Amino acid sequence: MEDEKIVDGTPTETMESDDDFFNDVDDEVLGEESQESSEEETNEDSEPSETQEDNSEDENEVDFKPLLEELSKKVKYNKENVTIENLEDLINGYQKGLNYDKKVQELENLQNSKAEVYLKKKADELGISVDEYMDQVEAYEKQQKAERDQERLEEMIESGVPEELAKEVIATAELRRQLQLKENELKEKEKQTEAKEKEEKEYQDFLKNFPDVNPEDIPKEVFEEAVNSDLSSAYMKYKMKDLENQLKIAKQNEENSASTVGGVTNTGTTKENHISDPFLEGFSEEEY
Repeated sequence: MEDEKIVDGTPTETMESDDDFFNDVDDEVLGEESQESSEEETNEDSEPSETQEDNSEDENEVDFKPLLEELSKKVKYNKENVTIENLEDLINGYQKGLNYDKKVQELENLQNSKAEVYLKKKADELGISVDEYMDQVEAYEKQQKAERDQERLEEMIESGVPEELAKEVIATAELRRQLQLKENELKEKEKQTEAKEKEEKEYQDFLKNFPDVNPEDIPKEVFEEAVNSDLSSAYMKYKMKDLENQLKIAKQNEENSASTVGGVTNTGTTKENHISDPFLEGFSEEEY
């Protein structure tokens, strides 16, 4: 028989041919590869790609460009349009605007101070600018100091102090004076830095507490009060005072309405002019 093979003269059982064996192996390998490929496709379909996630994040971002372009058309400085390139510029400008009235007041106070008025008067008498007058004053002070040092040197020499030693004493005294001036300057800068940091924090707190307040709507009296406390507290005090005035006016209007002719019906007195503001109504109920 064709399918039988003889080993040692004994016929064996029927066996598959080599071609059939390798065909079966190929089928198994192909089947496994097909299964792995199917699993990979399933995983790819189930997990979002990085590109999809990036696109999703981009969709959630707010586009401030139209707002910045519109503000750039309306905001002017020295009669020229200001280009607002990003949101950070807008925030910085807003924060600086909160301090505008205070800085203007400080400048007015400086210009009207006795020292400024006196310097301008003396400069006008000499027909020069204030800066030129200050240069002359500084030069005069240096000359006066040099003359005093020379007089002191001569006095020490006359007293029997060697000239070199006398000069060293004068130089040491001058060095001590310069160091003291430097120390005072550093202390003043530290104070200014602390004041600036405190001021920045004050405006940050104000923006956090009153995000919808326009700096142009803040009355001058608020900035004046803020000198003794802080901007948020001063503004809150102003709003409470304003609220009290509104409540008084609302209460007076109700009393006037109750006392007018026609305010009485068959069931009693009617209040036709109620407070329309729910916030004020709450305060009004507590009053009564």
